[in-house]
Amino acid sequence: MQEPMRMVSTQDDSLEWLAYTAAKIEVSRQRARSTFFFHFATYLIANTALLAWNIYTYFVLDIPGLWALMSFVFWGIGLLIHYVIAIVLFDEWWRNDNRRISDRFRLK
Repeated sequence: MQEPMRMVSTQDDSLEWLAYTAAKIEVSRQRARSTFFFHFATYLIANTALLAWNIYTYFVLDIPGLWALMSFVFWGIGLLIHYVIAIVLFDEWWRNDNRRISDRFRLK
């Protein structure tokens, strides 16, 4: 048989909620960082391979142009944006999300 829901919030519930929220923030922060570092590793590996291929075609096959530098620049811009959002602005985004969630619950 299912226990009826308690309507009264206690201080223990508040402390438990704060601990849960802090843990959720930390897990989300770690996920954002690991996702960014995976993106960074992919950037390095892929662009190193592209640069190696570009150098081969430039010097061995005599095909003019260093097109691999464009990949470094434009993907690098995307990587910089990812860094700013995931690492630098993480706390601000988290506060905004919590504010939106709180506003939705207050409207109901």
